[in-house]
Amino acid sequence: MKKRETNNAGKEYKVFLVEPPISVQEYEINNETKYTIWLPPLWAISIGTFFRKKTPRTHLKILDGQLLSFSNIKKQIIKGKPDFVGISPKHKTYQRALRLARISKQTGAKVILGGLYADSLAKEIIKNRGPRSSDYCVDLVVKGDGERAFLGYCEGQPLKQINNLVYQGEHEIKENPIDFPDLNNLPVLNFNLVNPNNYFQDYQKRYPSLKRRTMLRIYTQKGCAWRRANKRGCIYCSFSGGPIRLRNPRTIWREINNAIEEYSVNTISDISDMAFEDKKWFNEFYRLALKNKNP
Repeated sequence: MKKRETNNAGKEYKVFLVEPPISVQEYEINNETKYTIWLPPLWAISIGTFFRKKTPRTHLKILDGQLLSFSNIKKQIIKGKPDFVGISPKHKTYQRALRLARISKQTGAKVILGGLYADSLAKEIIKNRGPRSSDYCVDLVVKGDGERAFLGYCEGQPLKQINNLVYQGEHEIKENPIDFPDLNNLPVLNFNLVNPNNYFQDYQKRYPSLKRRTMLRIYTQKGCAWRRANKRGCIYCSFSGGPIRLRNPRTIWREINNAIEEYSVNTISDISDMAFEDKKWFNEFYRLALKNKNP
């Protein structure tokens, strides 16, 4: 990959964060539409929130394929000509993710892939879609948490100095050390980066006979208790969350209260895997639950 000599820190640039679309037909094949609820993509909201705090001049847009069609996202990328495009593919959206990556490269954007799918196949993706491949549409892959790595890349920091990156080096594919930041150093999620009401309306439109549900996802923690400094966790697991990291319960409840007050949320979904692992943390979370608004 050609070395970037300019530093973009403080520069005003465009960043598009894309959740690739999956067709309803693909869900119907597997009978998955009956209880499907589209929810704002946490990865994009978390990265977007971090960008807004660190670089408020950045023009940021989240394009969610759960609500937008492929053609709509394509048009917005071509018209918007972003400087950087972040894409989080899943196993059912990978081909569309690559198509959007190719379109983004044609507009001159740098393309970054991340998320669990890209994380587990990072070197393969760079080998087959990176700068030295015949299908160059991906500049690098972020492994693990992407907030600081994505920002560092956009600001033009030297690649070798940015943790969590996998990229094409001069002679071989490089994989930088993985860093798992303290979650309490990240800002409270800003759901205003998307319009949650669009998700609520979509749910009501598809399930008019059901009780109105206004749901948002949060995460109270990341990682796995089995992955510690002296343990690698289950040998068959590709989970990339690292050792367990806990968010401050007060921050979590501030986030929940904001969602209730701004969007009348009546359901909160926590995507964390090990909510009961730390009893002290859970007791504090429960104690604060009795003092706060609870959907």
